[in-house]
Order: sequence, then C-alpha cells, then structure tokens
Amino acid sequence: MSRKMRRAQEAQARRGGGHRKGRIGDLDQHLQSLFRSGMECQQQRDWPAAAGHYEEALTLRPDQPAFLVNLGMVLYAMGQRERAEGLWHRAIAVEPDQAAPFIFLGSAALDKGHMDQAVALNRKALLLEPDNILAHNNLGVALRRMGDLDGALRALDRAVALAPRHAEAWANRGAVLQDREDWTRAEDNYRKALDLLPGHPGHAFNLADLLERGHRLDEARAVLTRALERSPGHGELQLILARVERRQGDPQGALRRLEALGRIPGALWPIPREICFELGRLYDQLDRPTEALAAFTDGHRLQTRDWQFQSANPGRFMGEVEMLSHYYRGLKPQPPGPPGPDQTPLFIVGFPRSGTTLLGRMLDARSDMTVVVESSTSADLLATLPGKGPLFPRKLAALNPAARDRLRADYLARLRAAHGGEVKGRLVDQQPFNMVWLELITTLFPGAPILFMQRHPCDVCLSCFMQDFQPNKATAHFATLATTVELYARMMELWWLMLDRLTPNVKIVGYENLVTNPDQELGWLTQYLGIGWDPAMLDFHQRPRRTITTASYQQVTRPLYQESRGRWQRYAFALEPHMDRLRPLIGRLGYPAP
Repeated sequence: MSRKMRRAQEAQARRGGGHRKGRIGDLDQHLQSLFRSGMECQQQRDWPAAAGHYEEALTLRPDQPAFLVNLGMVLYAMGQRERAEGLWHRAIAVEPDQAAPFIFLGSAALDKGHMDQAVALNRKALLLEPDNILAHNNLGVALRRMGDLDGALRALDRAVALAPRHAEAWANRGAVLQDREDWTRAEDNYRKALDLLPGHPGHAFNLADLLERGHRLDEARAVLTRALERSPGHGELQLILARVERRQGDPQGALRRLEALGRIPGALWPIPREICFELGRLYDQLDRPTEALAAFTDGHRLQTRDWQFQSANPGRFMGEVEMLSHYYRGLKPQPPGPPGPDQTPLFIVGFPRSGTTLLGRMLDARSDMTVVVESSTSADLLATLPGKGPLFPRKLAALNPAARDRLRADYLARLRAAHGGEVKGRLVDQQPFNMVWLELITTLFPGAPILFMQRHPCDVCLSCFMQDFQPNKATAHFATLATTVELYARMMELWWLMLDRLTPNVKIVGYENLVTNPDQELGWLTQYLGIGWDPAMLDFHQRPRRTITTASYQQVTRPLYQESRGRWQRYAFALEPHMDRLRPLIGRLGYPAP
C-alpha cells in the first residue's frame, strides 16, 4: 500500500467517508457504534478489527456508501485491492454524486501506474467536489507522471491555495518544480513541507536528495542527521546519507550503513531498488566486482516490477532502430546538403555513458557556449511531422524548403526553451540518443559539426547496466547485460550505416584520451571548431555547481579521473557470454582485441 494512499485513507476516515447522503447520524445506534468502532481501529491501523466492524455493519445495511468506502480503504491496506476497488464501484453505483470513491479509485490507479485513469477519476471527483484538496493533489501527481508539468503545477497550485498547510501538496509541487529544473523554487517548496511537518522522513528525503544532487553535501548531511534522529530505520534517509558518505570519501562507512539497515528493528525499505544500486556502486568502488554485479542485478530485477518499466515498451524503440537500419541499407549515399543558415548549433551524440556529459560540461565552462543537456527536442519535433509511422526520413524528404525553415526555427526555439536560462554564444545540443535521429540534424542543419563520443564498448555496456536510469523505451534495455549489449550493437550498426549514407560532418572524440590527455583532445577539437583555447574547460568541476539531471551528475563534478577507464576488465567474467557480439564492434572502433 502506498504512503499516499494510506494518508488519503486516514484523512477520509476522519471525515467519516465524506458522504452528504445517508449520513451516519441517520442510522440506528448499533450501526453508528459499529461505524465509530471501525474508524477507531482504522485510525490505529488495526486493519482486521476495522474490517470486522465494517463487514458486520454491511450485513445490516449492504448499500450504505460510508461502509462501502471505509471497508474498501481497509481492504486496500490489507492488500486485497480488487475487493477494495469493487466496493468503491458499488459505492458509486449507490451514490454516483459522491467524490470519495472516485478519489480512492484514482489513488489505486496511481499505484498501478494507470495515469490516464487516475487523471479521469480525479477530474470526475472535482466535478462533484471542486474544492477537494486530495483530488487536486492526486491530479497533480498523475499529470506529473504523464509529463504534463504545466497541468500538474496548476492542480497543485490550487491544492496549496485551498490548504496552505497541506504539506504533501507542497512536496508534490516541489517535485514538479524540480522536474522543470527550477531548483530554487523546488527547494523552497520542500522546505515549506518540512516546516509544516518537522522531522517528516519523506519531506526530509526530498530536500536532502535535492541538496545532494546539487552537490551541497554538508547541508544534505545536516537535514538527514536531524531526520534520522526521529526515524533511524528509514531506508530512504539512510540511502541518501550513505550516498553523501561515499561522495565525501567514506565508502566503507556508507557500506556499513546500508548493510546494517536490514538489522535495525522496524527498518523501512520503501525503495530497495535504489539501495541495491547504491550497494553496487559501493562494492564496485571497493573492488568487489562479484558482489557489485549481484547488487546491480537485484536492482534491475526489482526495477522491472515497477509500472514505469512495464509501460516503457522497449520493443518499440528496438523496432524503430531496426526499421531505420533497413531503410538506410537500401539508400544510396547522399551528397552533403548546402550550407545551412547562421545560428547552427553544435551537436554532441554517442551511446549513453560514453562521456557526452563530460564533454558537455567542458564546453559549457566556456563563456561563448551554452550546452543544453539531454533535452527531448529532437524526439518532440519528430512527433510533429505529418503522416503516420515512425520512419521519419521519408517525412523529412517530403518537406518543402519553407516547411524545413519552420521546422529549423522550431528546433532552435525548443532548444532555447529547454535550456531555460540565458543563452551565451553558440548553442550545443548534448543528447546521446540524437545519434539515432542523425538525419534530422543533417536535414535542418547541413554541415553542422557533430561530435561523436567514443568509448570502449565493454565499458559503455557495463556502465549502462550499472545505472538506475529512469525507464523509457530506450533505457529499459539496460535491465540486463544481454539486452544492453544488443541495443548497443544495433545502434552502432545503424550509426555506421548513416555515416556512410548521409556523409554528415562528424568528428570522433575519444573518451579514453579525453580523460588521460585532455589538453591534446581538447586542443584539436578547439582548432576544428575554430575557437580559441580556454583553460576553463579543464577546470569545469570548479564552476558554480548546478543540479545535473543525467546519470553522470556525481562524476562530472569531480576533477578528471581514470577509475572508469578499463573498468570492464574486472567484470570480464560477466561480459564473456556476450563477447561474440562485442568483438567485431571493439575491432571496428580500433580497440585491442580482448
């Protein structure tokens, strides 16, 4: 049972089901007594006793909505979710103009990851009860998960306007602002929630997580220390504190903290997946690869149960890659297009975990470049192309020059909007998966410089597997080493096909040389781009730190290091079953044969 559902049920129980018709006061004394006893047990979380009182009441009054709603809440808490939802549907059939059962069905839809249903149910509740705070809050949560951040913010704005002391609504509002990379306002909202409920572990976690991601480690530690005095067994808080300890140079202490968590009486493990990944990182840092691999495997196994993973549909992305590969195999090499207009961006592409964020941070340290980090500009723009089906090259070819000009202007506008701040000098679009949409770049920006980050295939695949990515149709492939290797192989094969057919202006930047000989690698790169040398590129980690949303947020705030170079050799035992697929790629990229 989710904590949001539990809090919603407790609030509704205090309101006695919230029904206007068939009030409990209209019932005889015995039924009133059963209902009050059920509520008392429910508030004490004595679910079996509460269920007994409500079930006895329903034998006497089978269609009393308050009994149906509250018994549903109790059964849901006991894990009997289908029965609970059936009772809420019965309550709607009896009294269709009551908001409460719609709200609880919406909460159940949230738990199952059915965001469309959650939105529809909460909107129905708001038609019946426009000022219902819980419905506005849950609507905001659902819209955020669907990616409608503007809609989510409107719903949560209404919730906090109706109830300025509703801590959960402030926390959810902070999460939306964090998604919008409005770090300052997100922090303010998290602090507001924590001020309203001092010591609340969930609100302390939100704030500490934001501070840790913003590299304010001492502040995060202070928040966590205070919260853990009240909730020493809270897994989320212990996780963030372990992460802080690891980043502050105490991996052994962090490991002891997480390994001891399971021995704390009453310890909560609300996010075991993240704990598995953090254990994996610690074991890896302490050179215990077998245990690290087991921890990462456990983390992915738990991740595959999550609704976000199950709705990611990775087969669709692999299908798109295969469709494009088939298309380019049948395409004759195309001559380079005519030079594009001014304001041509620079593009950084490459398979995830190949070093694109590192290179982006180095270029962003310059005063004459603005790097936009992993925006969805290309994918969003492709979705606007007319016609059906994912084969976008044919759609691009069908555009007339005026339509291409409009699309180019739209791309630049979206890219600037994705940055959100002041644009200085040349725009740089740093998005690894743009390697798949290469023809969009060459069509809209002929001759644009495209920097391809290259790293040893084994290190790339291993690093992807070791990350706790937000699941989407591409990153869901990283759940196993086998599917990671297969996606890498197919995307690289597609990339080489496109290089042959489209003749883009691509230069390869080697990850290994970038971390071992940065002066040399950045030297030729600045000459190629026609820009002067700027020592700030080597001091990127000393720049004012901002929150980074990519999986590399911890690494790229450190000085250059080489621990990740050749790391795959310690995990050769795990990669060996996949070497037949990897060896041809390793050779083609110029690395020594394993």
